[in-house]
Formats: sequence, C-alpha cells, structure tokens
Amino acid sequence: MISKNIWATFVFALLFTGATSISYGQDYTYDDAADAFTEANEYAEANEFDAAIEKFVEAADIAATLGEQGEEVESRAKSQITRMSLQKLSMLANNREWEEAIAWVDRIEELDAQYGDGSAFERAQGGLPQFYLSWGNDLLQEEQNEEAVEMYEKAIELRENYTRAHYQLGLAHRRLGDLSASLDALDRSMELAEEQGESDDLSRARSQARDYLIYRGSEATDDERFDEAEEYLTRALGYDAESARLHYRLAELYNVTERFQEGLEHAQKGLEFETGGASDMARIYFELGVAYKGLGNESDACDAFINAAHGDYRSAAEHELEYELDCDGWEEQVGRR
Repeated sequence: MISKNIWATFVFALLFTGATSISYGQDYTYDDAADAFTEANEYAEANEFDAAIEKFVEAADIAATLGEQGEEVESRAKSQITRMSLQKLSMLANNREWEEAIAWVDRIEELDAQYGDGSAFERAQGGLPQFYLSWGNDLLQEEQNEEAVEMYEKAIELRENYTRAHYQLGLAHRRLGDLSASLDALDRSMELAEEQGESDDLSRARSQARDYLIYRGSEATDDERFDEAEEYLTRALGYDAESARLHYRLAELYNVTERFQEGLEHAQKGLEFETGGASDMARIYFELGVAYKGLGNESDACDAFINAAHGDYRSAAEHELEYELDCDGWEEQVGRR
C-alpha cells in the first residue's frame, strides 16, 4: 500500500513535469521566430555567414516548436541555412583558404542532415577534388613539392578520372626529380584526356613528358652518359616524333658518339620540322654540317656550316669553314648577311 506522503510526491512530480513542458511551449511565439529570422537576414546581407547560420538555426528551431503556425518560417530558415553554408564555402575557396574550406564541408554535412535534403552536402562534396587540386597548385608554386603531391593524390582519390590532377601530379614529381612517377602521372593524364576528348589537356601533357625527357637526355649527353641519353631521347620520340628540338638533340648525341649517319638523319628531320627563322635553324644546320663532315662529305658540310653561320652559331660555323674544311667562297656568302 502506497503511503500518503509518497503518493503526494508522485503527483507533484507529474504535475511539475507537465507544467515545464507547457511552459517551454509557451516560451516562444511566432514573433520570436520571425525576429530571429530577420536578424539572420541582416547578418547574411553583411556576409557574416557564421552569425547568419547561427540565427537561421535558432529561427528554424523556434519555429519547429510552434506547429503549423511556424511551418513557413521553419521552411524558409532551413533553406537559408544550407544556402549560407554553401556561400561560406564559396568565400573560403575564393580566399584560397583550402584547409578551412575542406573542414567546412564536414560542417555542411551536419547542417544539411538536420536542416536540408542532402543536396547542399552533395554540391560541397563535389567541390572537394577541385579544392585539393587548387591547394596543391598553391603549394607547388611555393615549391612545397612533396606537400603538393599529397594534395594531388587526395584529389585523385576522390575523382580518379581527374585529368588535370594527374597532370599536376606529373609536374610535382618532375620537381622532385622522379622521372618514372612523373611520366606515369602524365601518361594517365593523356589517357584520360583522350578518353574525354580534351585535346588541349592531351597536348599539354604530351609536351611536358617530351620536354622532361629532352631535358634529361641533354643533361645525360653533357655528362657523357650516352647510353642513358639515348634512352631518354628515343623515349621522347614516343610523345612527339615531330619535335625539331628533339631531333636536334638526337643529332647532337649521335654526332658526339660518332654515329654520323644517324646524326645526319635526325638533323634532316629537325630541319623539316623547325618552324623558326634562320637563327633557330642554325644549331640544326651546325649538327648537319658535323654529320656530313664525319661522313666525309665536305661539299654538303660546307653548305650546312654556311647556313649555320647565324647568331650564337656563327663563330663556330666560321671556324669550321675557315680551318676545318676547304670551302671556296664561303666568306662572300656569309658576309652578305
């Protein structure tokens, strides 16, 4: 049997709980929700996104306690919450505050789960690969190459077929001197660009791969690592067989290793593909002259060195014409220029 004191305590607690619930419901009115919404709008107009979001959340939460009366304010506040969250994300991106922008995407997920329909988070998440790519680009510009690689790899984790991220990853690995990794990334970029019909990206990646191999090949030639130089330069042909500069470097390599027939062939191809003026063609004509000279063809060697007597190559070409070969009348032909 329940004693009178215990029963009285139970009834009091029940009444108190009910009174608190009713009091809570009566604490807020439509005006409270509307005031919070108005204040939130003022923050939004001032681009104070954090304060705006906080007030729109307050307006939505108050309106939710009002039942049917608060439905319109609640709906409008919720739509503003997700809109403000995306606007803040845009501001962070425009300011290139990549770390903050990426962290804010997690907050958008929370807000959208409670007040939205998932579309805001979907849009924000879709921008993450671009954020990581741009962050990587900024790091690369600051010569923080290893950190840039990390950002590009994160972009690729989120969007494997991201052509530009693979391309930039190739550049970052080049900065780090990793030829294999650089070419792997550039090759993947080319593959994706071709699949997606991105001709400019395809051409850009192909040029980077070619130029890196030419650089490494030329460096190896200067260091007399001739087998390595040939490997790099012949591999570059797979990226661009019509590069005048590449054929010039191959002619230079083959001439210095006394493989003059191959030097001649590449010098001729270099002249075929060169689109510059006489000064641009001079270096190729010089290698053409070296090849002809090595093959014992003095007449063609003379013609080649005469054509090479321009700009930076004039002095070396004139030395060949005057001291190394018996070239009649070369002074008049060179002097006319």
